[in-house]
Amino acid sequence: MAGSNEGNEGNEGNAGNVGRSGGGYGVLADRVDIPFITEGNIASKRLAQTKWDDRSWTGDWYAWLMLVDFARTVDLPYVKPSGPLGATQLWVPTPAETQATMLGTPNDNQEIGRLVRLAEDERADALGEIIDQGRGFIGYFMAAMSISPHSHPRTCRLLFTGSLIGAYVSLHFKGLHQRRRPPQRAPALLPPIEVPGHASYPSGHATQARLMARCIEAALPTTPDNIRGQLGDVIDTLAARIARNREIAGLHFHSDTVAGWNLADNAFTILNGTNMPVSVPTPIPNDTTAPTTRRFAQMVSDAGGEWS
Repeated sequence: MAGSNEGNEGNEGNAGNVGRSGGGYGVLADRVDIPFITEGNIASKRLAQTKWDDRSWTGDWYAWLMLVDFARTVDLPYVKPSGPLGATQLWVPTPAETQATMLGTPNDNQEIGRLVRLAEDERADALGEIIDQGRGFIGYFMAAMSISPHSHPRTCRLLFTGSLIGAYVSLHFKGLHQRRRPPQRAPALLPPIEVPGHASYPSGHATQARLMARCIEAALPTTPDNIRGQLGDVIDTLAARIARNREIAGLHFHSDTVAGWNLADNAFTILNGTNMPVSVPTPIPNDTTAPTTRRFAQMVSDAGGEWS
């Protein structure tokens, strides 16, 4: 295995699917004896514009700007709030509390029994997806929508934003609940990929994939062809399949998945709400113009324009 933490990359922004999103030309060769800059008088040429063009932001890096806005807004407690959650608060109940809401109210042993059956019945068939999605899965969403960072750059920004914020909030609650992974409880599950180096609950893949789907669906138009309804069903199904593959692999309890779905839905409510800061257009030095728009709302509007 190349690198000691390769199996964890899928929970950290899915950078492997980016292709760095924007350059498209990779590494260029240049002559040692006659570097390109020595040709003619091109070394003296200058462009007047000094401000970074918004179109030059790749989706993976622009998502970090959105994370700053979200982090300024969201309240992630370290202990369970005593009353109702505030409009910007997130909380994930204990695994036992989530199990109590599930069909059959399973306990840990019953959930492990289900994972044993999944390993016996489905793991061999799902192995290719399990291995690939362990490294990242943004590419699956792009393929399902027949898009790329070049054809739909604003839509891809939403994918990277959902992935990054999903990782951010899920890791906070993983650190609080400290739930052991299923194969640490039942070693015979023997996952086919490396067990990630962070706690099990809630599932990062489930949180990320669900939040990515919610972000995209907010941008898809309902008219004239009900793209939101048709394509929305496809990406919802994909998000659920990605989460289930982690269970087939033996890496997550189903209650991890359920908690991740709920966390993603609640995070999206904050992300898409009016408590987010007004932060765009971004003021630059010598510019006293105040921002007028919430960044996520602008991202959704921009992405929607790619589908009209």
